[in-house]
Amino acid sequence: MPTDAFKSIFNDGFDNQIPDGTDGNQAQYGIFYKDELGRFRRITQAEGNEISYNPETVTRNLIANENPAEFIRRYQLQFSKGILIRKGDPEYEFFNRFRELLPTGANAQLVIMLVDFRQETPGTGGRFNYKAIQFAVTATINTGNETDGLLDLSFGQASDIVSGIASSESFTETNRHPVFIPSTSITPAMMNLSDSVATLALGEEKWIAVGMEPMGCLDGFEIVRTGGAGHDERVCGARIVRNSVIITGKEPGETKVTLRSLAENGPSETIAVKVGAASQSTGSGVAVPSGGTLAPARAPVKTSAE
Repeated sequence: MPTDAFKSIFNDGFDNQIPDGTDGNQAQYGIFYKDELGRFRRITQAEGNEISYNPETVTRNLIANENPAEFIRRYQLQFSKGILIRKGDPEYEFFNRFRELLPTGANAQLVIMLVDFRQETPGTGGRFNYKAIQFAVTATINTGNETDGLLDLSFGQASDIVSGIASSESFTETNRHPVFIPSTSITPAMMNLSDSVATLALGEEKWIAVGMEPMGCLDGFEIVRTGGAGHDERVCGARIVRNSVIITGKEPGETKVTLRSLAENGPSETIAVKVGAASQSTGSGVAVPSGGTLAPARAPVKTSAE
């Protein structure tokens, strides 16, 4: 049976649903590492929970631009932890082996899983599964502070990040080690669009948000541009920005934009597009719809004071 100290760990049973509007807290973002048995164990005996994302940028001086532009190439995650030195504690004993062996190369790496307890989906037995990422890090021993009883380590990203979920499917009363399920193993079942119709004028943009279910699945999607599912490029343009598709009116007419999941056998959805004629200007700053007329102007109403 878990000890009282073990029970006091926040969301140890993966059965906590944080209400909307709750402020951020260091316990709401779990850091797990793979122990000597290949099980994910949570870091709990350390203070503070701050992660540096360290963007790597490159400056491009494009020949058509007057000024250089900066682009983000990627992010490198890094964080440090001061593990409490406490004889017999499994967490301390595991990381103290790094101090004893001073491993280098591949031996200095371990697998980390970061779990966001604010993003959940129902699991089994009243528990939840949570949004997570997994990647390898290089663990570096910085100091062993015997005065304050802290073993200070740094963890630097050493592999690509894989998105997915932390699953509690295999939990028992005495075995509470989550399993990471990558997004590539979770088939999208549904594509949700904020709107399935785009009615716009020439040059007008329509933004439509795209979401995938279930949580943690591969959420990438593409615009189908060829074959019978491709849209008429003369009528509208379409491009993807993050989790939105932006449709731009180019010529009066009707067509359909088809979005398809990047996952094998994933869902597809279509957006009906109708582009109308551009508004006509009267030359006085008042826009007149194409084919329409302005209503006659009203004569000013005089008051008794006038």
